[in-house]
Amino acid sequence: MGSGSHFRDDEGQILASATWLIVGFNDPLTAEAYALYLTTLLAID
Repeated sequence: MGSGSHFRDDEGQILASATWLIVGFNDPLTAEAYALYLTTLLAID
């Protein structure tokens, strides 16, 4: 599965963007939770 995320400011300019290849999860709900985890790490960074 793959996931992507991007953050924009109030003017619509992209501040950060990332994509991830998520391997090893057969359950879509678990993969989604992992994608949210990766997005949170991106936001913290």
